[in-house]
Amino acid sequence: MTRSRLARNIAANLGGQLGLLVLALVAARLVYSRLGQDALGIILFVQTVNLVLAGVLDLGISSITVREVAAHVDDDPEYVRDLVRTASSFYWGGFVLIAAVIVLTAPWVAVHWIHLQTMNTSTATTVLQVLGAAALTALPRALYISLFRGVQRMGFNNAIDAGVGLTQQLGTVAILAFGGGLFAVVFWLAAMYGVAILSYLVIVPRVVPASALIPGWSPVVIKRNARFSGHMMSISALAAIHTYIDKLVVSKLLTVATVGWYTFATSIVARGALFAAAVGDAAYPSLSRLFHANSRAAMLAEYRVLQDLVCFVTLPLYAGIVFLSLPAFSAVFGEGVAHALLLPVAVLCLGYYMNGTLVMPYVYSLAVGKPHITSRFSLAALFIVVPVTVASVAVFGVTGATLGYLSYHLFFYVVGIPRYARDCLERPAREWYQHVARPIGAGMLTYGTAWLVAWRAAGLSTAALVVGLVLASIAFTLITARVANPELRAHVLRWLRLEAVPVVPRQAA
Repeated sequence: MTRSRLARNIAANLGGQLGLLVLALVAARLVYSRLGQDALGIILFVQTVNLVLAGVLDLGISSITVREVAAHVDDDPEYVRDLVRTASSFYWGGFVLIAAVIVLTAPWVAVHWIHLQTMNTSTATTVLQVLGAAALTALPRALYISLFRGVQRMGFNNAIDAGVGLTQQLGTVAILAFGGGLFAVVFWLAAMYGVAILSYLVIVPRVVPASALIPGWSPVVIKRNARFSGHMMSISALAAIHTYIDKLVVSKLLTVATVGWYTFATSIVARGALFAAAVGDAAYPSLSRLFHANSRAAMLAEYRVLQDLVCFVTLPLYAGIVFLSLPAFSAVFGEGVAHALLLPVAVLCLGYYMNGTLVMPYVYSLAVGKPHITSRFSLAALFIVVPVTVASVAVFGVTGATLGYLSYHLFFYVVGIPRYARDCLERPAREWYQHVARPIGAGMLTYGTAWLVAWRAAGLSTAALVVGLVLASIAFTLITARVANPELRAHVLRWLRLEAVPVVPRQAA
């Protein structure tokens, strides 16, 4: 794949989400102020639970689909069709089964799990049932997204997601602006989940035959992917647990209102992961094709450039979230909640940055067919993350909710990276640590200094935070231009001009 194609795919992945941020803030403010804190809390709780279920029930099929479609869409279209039909059976069957479970168990959850303050349990039950079943369409939607990723046509799925997301947020704002109530918002959100899945069903035949969308069964497909699928099933399930365990623990031990503003803050921090995820999503099919073609030198060259790109670009994103979180959350929830969220947001940003630096080694391991590294270490980390999260929330409240996620990435830094480096990259682990150390050092020097000055000189006023962020970003950019890999600088300049860049592997050290 040419570099211009890769750059366009990264841009498409980013462009599909960034425009929704401001609307998300406005919608959250309106829900919080007009419907109450319980309303925001239960809506975000339902969406979180569905994300956990979608991750656990993914069974690794979406990653398998990307890998197999990227490698075989041209040379074995019959196999790809059978793969998609078999995956459809799993996803749609899981949707029907779990949606029924959600509807049946909603009354118990409303009474025994979440802690309501102003909303009655009957209203909460209805919200759980309607929004819970509708949001679970994320499960089959993941399959259709993986098809677009596999054929490297990510503009399609990002256009659908951005269009539906924009309409969903605008509709929510309009409903609340004209005096609509909770059920009007809930049914609107549910309807838009339906529109999203229908849009995929209409557009997917552009990249695969329409017959591939009919659920079916192929023993050959099952046998061919059984081993890889087992590890990917473990990875997807454990990743969902590691990512959302903090919200689930908060929902059990604290009030549903706290769930609302903590989950919303987490969703804003997660926006910083868009770039790393966009790079990983675009690189996975590209690296899979190179591996299928036995072009290991080209794979490693592409990996090096993208790893540096992720490390240097994502740090300013998370620094910006930390700097702007206080004024942004003050506008949405008030100053008291904003100050309570300041430390959790900072720790979350650190954890999400560490996650971003692990994206490319993880994607590389999948491309070379070694998912067992991630699955085994993710399982081992579970015995650290869960007890740390539960204990931290019980002792420190919402501030402690972030410590489990941070501990997960510290564990991977210590024990996971050496395995990725040895078994997949076939390079010394110290090279990876050097990739990460440069941007972290530059960030501490620039953003750390700017934060201390804004705190000591102006008490973290909005003006001081904005000026500090701008000056620190300029300084960070200048440092990056000096310390970043020259190969990265050359590729970035060419990407900006959307030129095709030949991959020239560096000589081994």
